[in-house]
Amino acid sequence: NSTFRFFLDRSNTIKENPDLGGGALYDVGVYPLSLIGLALPTDPIDVQATCTRVHGVDNNLSALLRYESGAIASLHCGFNAFGRMHSEIIGTAGALLIPDTFLDDAGEIILQTKAGSERIPVPASDRYAAEIQDFSAAIREHRAPKLRPEESLRTLRTLDRLHAALKA
Repeated sequence: NSTFRFFLDRSNTIKENPDLGGGALYDVGVYPLSLIGLALPTDPIDVQATCTRVHGVDNNLSALLRYESGAIASLHCGFNAFGRMHSEIIGTAGALLIPDTFLDDAGEIILQTKAGSERIPVPASDRYAAEIQDFSAAIREHRAPKLRPEESLRTLRTLDRLHAALKA
């Protein structure tokens, strides 16, 4: 489960313009979708989505993604509410809680198992700069970047499927 939403209190932004690719899914939904893709690195076999539209764009969206493994992921994004940003990955042996998932601030993630909770510190970082630096180094070192093109293509395929599900 991954959520990224905030209250959009400005008008006339690209975020509200359907002709310029506006909407919550493209703006903040791609972050949870990318995280889900890192945790479940295959295309979903089924996608479902529902949204509320304002100014012709998705202002509040929820989606379910079902995978061949039996996993189901949920994604929530929007411009319509108090800021919320968190993710959780739940498996048979425990859960990983990721508050403030998409911020560059220092913080912690929490691993919960039958043995208890473990707080794992996460240092502050400029994740965008790190991605660019890794990509540049990959070119110089003739290696694959850490964020592989296949991951981006899978995210884009799923975005297309989610938008199609909204039109169905």
